[in-house]
Amino acid sequence: MTLWSYDIDHLSESLRLWNVHYNQLQPGTVRGCLRQIQVGTVQLFHSQINRSVRVLGSSPQDTVAFGIPLQVPGRTIWRGYECEYDQILVNTNQEVDFTTPDNYELFVVTIYRQTLLEVAYQLNRRDIAKDLDQKSLLESIPQELNQLRSYLQSVFQQVQDDPFCVHDAKVETTITQTIIRLLLNSIQPPADAVLDSLRPLRRTSLAKRVEVYMLEHMHQSLTLSQICEAIGVSERSLHYAFQDLFDMSPMAYLKARRLNQVRRQLKTADPRAEKVVDVARQWGFHHMGHFSVDYKAMFGESPSETLKRL
Repeated sequence: MTLWSYDIDHLSESLRLWNVHYNQLQPGTVRGCLRQIQVGTVQLFHSQINRSVRVLGSSPQDTVAFGIPLQVPGRTIWRGYECEYDQILVNTNQEVDFTTPDNYELFVVTIYRQTLLEVAYQLNRRDIAKDLDQKSLLESIPQELNQLRSYLQSVFQQVQDDPFCVHDAKVETTITQTIIRLLLNSIQPPADAVLDSLRPLRRTSLAKRVEVYMLEHMHQSLTLSQICEAIGVSERSLHYAFQDLFDMSPMAYLKARRLNQVRRQLKTADPRAEKVVDVARQWGFHHMGHFSVDYKAMFGESPSETLKRL
């Protein structure tokens, strides 16, 4: 299935099996593409979005998910780690916490854990089973990873040309086994890996604590000094933490998250019963002139256009 959309919620809600939601962080009309395929016990999806997003949620149960970057045009933060082009993101039924730059693009390969471990043992890669629950990023062998990228591209093209090919048992087995083997071969063995050098960004813990506080008080008017006082941190430290993790100031981040919440509510509201001003005030916006300008800059349409679309 291929989905092109200007609605960031439409993209996240269309991702099968995953429980995630996207929050747009930078202004401008969103244009994204989501392609997804189920091949036996392997789910593939290819995501590309032209705007920076914050992705939160969880991956499917009893699976291991691997993120394979295709384009990294800026700082990308996965669970507190800054990601490079030739690193593999890994998630084992854990919280999804991902911040991307504009125009980020990646493949995600989601495999049932038991299937993955069976092939790993066949290839004598027992080290991978140990690393899965301990690491958020895996170092790759770049040339092997490029082979995996090329093969995944070819699988999507094959399914586009013949959507029913994956229903053939022989084709399904070949694709599944090839993907898993290429993936395992692309992961650097422990003797050569530099995984111990990977450290989460220094200020991740602080930024996450403040984010939790912000989300718990989204409906209230908050100032930077109030947030700092509540958390017990200086404005300077807080500013550096949010620049590290989100490439934006704390208050700009809070405003972006609030705007996303307003948009979600307006999209499901009854225009005959609800007003833009009432929804905006629920999420801490009290100056309607500034709110309307910020909303249109972020999403490319006025809040009243969003409300009346349905």
